[in-house]
Amino acid sequence: MILVSSIFHRKPELIRDQLLLYNAAMGGEAACHHIIHLNRESVRHGILDGLVLPPNATVNPVHLETHRPTFLGCHVLNLLHAMREGLGYTHVYLHTESDIPYRPGLGEHIRAHDLGLAEPRVAKLAKSTSAWAEPVANDLRLRAFVERIGDGRILTSRYEGMFATRALMTEIFFQMMAVWPFDENHWRGDYPYEEFALPTVVEAVVGKRSIRRVRHAVMTASSSRRYELADRAMLRAEHIPLLEREGPEIFCAKFAPGDLHSPVRAWARRTLGVPEPG
Repeated sequence: MILVSSIFHRKPELIRDQLLLYNAAMGGEAACHHIIHLNRESVRHGILDGLVLPPNATVNPVHLETHRPTFLGCHVLNLLHAMREGLGYTHVYLHTESDIPYRPGLGEHIRAHDLGLAEPRVAKLAKSTSAWAEPVANDLRLRAFVERIGDGRILTSRYEGMFATRALMTEIFFQMMAVWPFDENHWRGDYPYEEFALPTVVEAVVGKRSIRRVRHAVMTASSSRRYELADRAMLRAEHIPLLEREGPEIFCAKFAPGDLHSPVRAWARRTLGVPEPG
C-alpha cells in the first residue's frame, strides 16, 4: 500500500474530487491510504463539517497554520501519524492540493521505483532574486550539514509528487530532523524547506547508492514555456493536448483549477474513470 501524504485547505468538494482522482490513478482504494493535513484556519472555519471522505482517508488530528512555509512540517506530521496508527505501507507519496492527477498507473509506477525526485540543481543563491535566497544562504544548520555530510552544495528542486520507499523516506525525514529538530515554530520557517533543505538532504542520503530512481510524478506547467502560463496560473482547457503529450513519468500537473466543473477537472475525471460529482 502507498501512503499518500496530502495537504489541503480548500473547499470540501475539491478535496473529495482530488482524493477520488488519486484513488483512480493509484489503482483503487486498496492501493493507497491518504493521510490528510488540514490547515488550522480552515478547520476553525468548519471545513470538517462538510468533508465527505472516501474510506481510505484519515484526517491528521494536528493542524498547523500554512500561510508561512510549513509544507514539509505537515508531511512530517502526516508520516508520524501514520506510524502511530500502525499503517502498513511500502511507499510514501507527497503532494499538495494544487496538483491534479490525470493518468492511470501511478501506483504501479511508484512501486516500480525506490525514489521519485528529479536530479536537483545547484541553488545559485548569490544571483537569485527570490525572496528565499537570503534566508537559505543564512541557514547555518543547512550550511553545517552540507559541509559535514553533503558535498558542500545547497540544492533546489520542486518536490510535489516526490515518492520513496518507506525505509528511504523515513531515513530522509529522520536525517532532516537531526539537522533541524522538529518544532512547529521553527519548521514554520523563513523559507520553504521542501524546495531547498529537502533535495539537499535527499542527495546526501542517497549518495551513490544503486537505486531505481525517476523524476517526481507532478509537472509544474507554469515552469514550462510550452504552456505559456504565469507563475501559479491555473491550467485551462487549451492545455489538455499538452498534458496528454507529456512523458510517461508524468501522472499529475499543477496548478489545478479551483472550479470543480472546470474543463481540466472534467477531463481528468474522464481519463481516470471517476464519475462526475452529483
